[in-house]
Amino acid sequence: MSLINTSVLRQGGFRDANVTAFRADLTNKKNTFRLISEAKMSNVNYQFNDTETGFSSFLYAGKVSGNLRYSFDHSFADTKYEINDLGLQFRNNFNNFGADVSYEIFEPKGKLNSFRVNGFINYRMLANPGVFTGTNFGGSYNATSIKLDSYGFRLNIEPGKQYDYFESRDGRPFIYENFVSTGGWLSSNYNRVFALDLRGNIGTLFEDGRDFFTYDFEVSPRVRFNDNFLMVYRLNFVHRNGDRGYATEVDGEPIFGERQRQIVTNSISANYTFDPFNVLALTFRHYWDTVKYNYNLYTLQDTGRLTTNSGFNTDNIGSDPDINFSTWNIDLSYSWQFAPGSFLTALYRNQLFNFDNESTASYSTSLNTLFDQPIRNTFSLRLQYFLDYNDIKGALSNKNKMSS
Repeated sequence: MSLINTSVLRQGGFRDANVTAFRADLTNKKNTFRLISEAKMSNVNYQFNDTETGFSSFLYAGKVSGNLRYSFDHSFADTKYEINDLGLQFRNNFNNFGADVSYEIFEPKGKLNSFRVNGFINYRMLANPGVFTGTNFGGSYNATSIKLDSYGFRLNIEPGKQYDYFESRDGRPFIYENFVSTGGWLSSNYNRVFALDLRGNIGTLFEDGRDFFTYDFEVSPRVRFNDNFLMVYRLNFVHRNGDRGYATEVDGEPIFGERQRQIVTNSISANYTFDPFNVLALTFRHYWDTVKYNYNLYTLQDTGRLTTNSGFNTDNIGSDPDINFSTWNIDLSYSWQFAPGSFLTALYRNQLFNFDNESTASYSTSLNTLFDQPIRNTFSLRLQYFLDYNDIKGALSNKNKMSS
């Protein structure tokens, strides 16, 4: 059972925040069933002592033993739940239900060391108002050979109309239909000097009037020079054609567009472990994201559908919606574990950032523009100390014995 609290206090006319979370992770004595429950409350104090309180919860119940397993879960957050002062939250206002069933083996069988077949279904709603937003179901298969090479594949289906209440920025739903995606992955044994991770996915919509297609892949070779030194390179590529979404706003009206998006991420990371308590890590990462909109743009109707009858296009909306976004990070960190579960970590970050509308610029041109930007340097020091309840209890017990 855990109790967590974060607090952010700012000087001047800025908001303060406090978030408290209670979490319980319980398993019966036979280790056959597990229950996880979370309750979280956020308090954000704006100017003039205007405090907004939000709530979020999570509940999981499942069978965690045997070859056949199953679980049920529920996640909830109201419209005022907010943890971004000292955390990361992409959205609130959801009321989601899920179920999962799987079959797996734990003893080698034939050429397989293990495998797992999984099926799932989810039903999603808004917390306020309590309306349906979407559903999806699918499955996956993951296996590891007796040589410890692993592979798997997955399938996800979102049948019928799905209602996105957040893309419009004004609370109206944006409808898309019948999304299907599938993919697979392969990972060789990490105990070898050279190992390779491969991953790929494709997806499309089966919807009248839409020509949407997306694919992505990742290639990640890794070299383990010895037990101390590991280097990993990752190339991730994402391409989306015929995607539709929010582009800009004109006189308070959200403007949608059909776009082509391409994301390229390159990273190299190296870790040197001096001993089990001291680690030096260095990471280079370049992220490049471009979005190119088609000429004709859309407005969103109250029905959730898009129309071009408003006559908006990329020439008459007053601003260019195309995007060319890139970042470059160099992270150098040193971590020292000075006690069990306790760490002192020093981090130096060198960062470049660029955002413009040159969506047709080449990779090399965008990279040159990025390196023309001013460099941001950050140094941080983090102390994490683990308190063992049993040690505290023992110390208090000895103190009482001595005083008696």
